[in-house]
Amino acid sequence: QDSKHLHFITSVNAGVASGTVYAGEFGASMRKDFTVVGNIINLAARLMMKAADREPFSFIADNRTAQKADEKCIFEKLPPIELKGFSTPQTVYKFDSKRQLLPKEREQNELFGREREKDFILKAYEECSKGKLYALAIVGDGGIGKSFLVETCTAYLEKKQPYLPMIYSYCYQYEQSTPFFLWRNLIGQLISLTEFLSDDEAYNHLHSLFEEYFPEELEWLPYVLGMMGFSCSKADEIKMVPSLKLKHFFKLMYKLLSVFTAGAPAIFVLEDLHWCDAVSLEFFEYLLKEAKDFPLFLIALSRPDSKLNSFYKDNNIFVLELLPLDRNTVTELLLSLLNIDNPAEDFINRIVSSASGNPCFIEHVARNLKENRTLVPCETGKNKLAKSVETIEIPSSIQTIILSRFNTLSFEEQVICKTASVLGTGFLPAALREIIPEGISDETLDKALVAFEENKIIVRGTEENPVCIFKDSTVRNTVYDTILEATKKELNSAVLESLEKHYEHNISAVVERLVYHAQEAKDYAKVFIYAFEAAEKAYKRFAITDSIAHYNVCLDAYRSGEVKDTEININKIYLKLANAYRKNSDYELAIKTFNMVLSSEKSPLLLAKTWHDLGKCYMEQGKFSTAIENFENALSYVGYHVPEKKIGIIWSNFKSSLMLLFGKKRTLKPGTEKFRKTETRVKLFSTLTKAYVLTANEKLFWSGMEKLMF
Repeated sequence: QDSKHLHFITSVNAGVASGTVYAGEFGASMRKDFTVVGNIINLAARLMMKAADREPFSFIADNRTAQKADEKCIFEKLPPIELKGFSTPQTVYKFDSKRQLLPKEREQNELFGREREKDFILKAYEECSKGKLYALAIVGDGGIGKSFLVETCTAYLEKKQPYLPMIYSYCYQYEQSTPFFLWRNLIGQLISLTEFLSDDEAYNHLHSLFEEYFPEELEWLPYVLGMMGFSCSKADEIKMVPSLKLKHFFKLMYKLLSVFTAGAPAIFVLEDLHWCDAVSLEFFEYLLKEAKDFPLFLIALSRPDSKLNSFYKDNNIFVLELLPLDRNTVTELLLSLLNIDNPAEDFINRIVSSASGNPCFIEHVARNLKENRTLVPCETGKNKLAKSVETIEIPSSIQTIILSRFNTLSFEEQVICKTASVLGTGFLPAALREIIPEGISDETLDKALVAFEENKIIVRGTEENPVCIFKDSTVRNTVYDTILEATKKELNSAVLESLEKHYEHNISAVVERLVYHAQEAKDYAKVFIYAFEAAEKAYKRFAITDSIAHYNVCLDAYRSGEVKDTEININKIYLKLANAYRKNSDYELAIKTFNMVLSSEKSPLLLAKTWHDLGKCYMEQGKFSTAIENFENALSYVGYHVPEKKIGIIWSNFKSSLMLLFGKKRTLKPGTEKFRKTETRVKLFSTLTKAYVLTANEKLFWSGMEKLMF
């Protein structure tokens, strides 16, 4: 604007784009430049050239920039334009003028009663920035202000250090049995491996990273992609014990974190850890042990949870407990938000008493009073009450306030909002469009999303990341609970069909989501199928706790009586569950489940396997004599009886020696009953020999000879 008045300047044009760039030294050793590269740089340059083509004094911004600057700038949306180097037309905006900023109605924008906690967090970051990993857990009830406290602290640090990496990752209730879900989201943000990439794009992206930073690990790509939620056409050929495989995967993820944070301080905020999956907690524990000299500040936010309390204690994680605010602080917060002169004491006391020290409740009440025009602005910049104090009803809970905002929406908007809640805390507009009732146009849907954001129900996504997110889980759950049970079943069935269609060739990638929606749809046949697949997937990845949860869901579905004509032997599932309990060192439940199979199974081979695995359960507890009894019982089901007396052992050894010297080895065809029986015998003799070695049993030589026979 100033340049227009200077006769010697004939044009000024600018292109502005927002996004991630790569910064560093580029060039040969004799000549280097510090520069930035990336698609965003190219986009800004193309926009600048387009601005110059349009008029002498202008600047053009991309969609993301216009959204971020919308509060302070007025933009004119232009028709999509073709730009060199970009395959699709780009949505662009021309800067018009600065907005005339009016006095802003206050929402909570400063901390009340949390100064001590804020100082503690900032000091903890100072310790971390010196080159030491620091983990902090902030624990408190829903709405107590955990997220706002952390956001205040990170905003303060961001002002001091604009390039400080800060990544937020979330756990969701319906993903709490999805292995590595918390970290796949966080690491994905860090290395630009987002869920919006196709499987091939994800493979190519990760392949280039591995090729550049650790080419010796390229064979791990299929496994890593699987853990990150993608499917890979190449088979996972790593032959390794599952537990060791998982540890190596953790090592790779730590390498990625090290490379992409370049050893500089970084902050990772882990929201709603009470819904975290078991594998993500294991990786959290791995970082605490292996990354002690890494300047990483891990902030975990959770509601009170007994299992998490044990996790925090076992790993020496400092717990900062957020208690309800005292009455004086709540009053101070309320007065700040209402911004009224000489408020009636009785009115203030009624709200404060209902709040029970919960700042989120106070914020919702203040916003509600403004939205229903009970609180209106004055010319002085203050607010005033438009109704008499006696007639104003104070909501009894946050849920009541959320419902009052929800009820201001039109009928169609309410239908869309309820449908969105079925998809979960986060949802894609495109996914929502697929399941909303027929007759609702795209225009109505877009307007509804705007209305939801205006009513503080959701935060809309951007063009770069279109995921819309409910303001918090309380908002989503409150809206979801308004849906009739029959409609819930219908909508979740629609989501189920949509996911099955989109992931037809890669069901494994979303199998945990399928379990959740099948449960909500009460489609127990599908719950049975998908829960079994999810359990198998988790077990193979050594996510034992998650596999136990899924096996139990699978068996619960079977017990509903609605699963017909299954080809899976139910006792085999119980056997898998028992072994998962054993792997998890939950021996009491494992033994109980093994005995349940023994009491009902008829197949000799399955009974042999059950006795064998039960024996391992006792062996791992050091009860060798009981373990040996079980192993010997197992042999009886594959046609083999252990000699009881010493003379029998000697005679059996003699026969075996003769057979080894003069007998012919028979080749058995794989897949036949004889092959399976022989395979089971070999396995049993191997385990039995180990047990005899540990107890110096006189049958040791006999078992060794018998094993050689096969």
